[in-house]
Amino acid sequence: MDFSNEIFKKEIKLVTLSLQTGFDKKEIVEYLRPIVLPVGKTFLNEHIKKQEWVLSKKEKEIALDTIWYYLDFALNKYNKKSIKMLSGELESYLFSEYFIWFVKQAILEHLQARYK
Repeated sequence: MDFSNEIFKKEIKLVTLSLQTGFDKKEIVEYLRPIVLPVGKTFLNEHIKKQEWVLSKKEKEIALDTIWYYLDFALNKYNKKSIKMLSGELESYLFSEYFIWFVKQAILEHLQARYK
């Protein structure tokens, strides 16, 4: 079994467990943090530069804290898609890759609400 298939299965399991009643999402957050945080930081810095804004370190930290805003929504959407992925009806992709869009969206919405 190749490495990417192992990651896919691990992420499917984490998504499924995270949606179970009473299950703490800490495990999936800790798994995702090193994957999505660097992407979020890069996106934030590029957007700030593009807009020519100056944000303090604290303001950047607050913006980065928003990356988890859509976690529950993304978990539910991905879980529904994973059924089709596992049956071959839909091309497989990793939750971590899918969640990156939500990370960028949360940061963008935060910046637009706060600085426009």
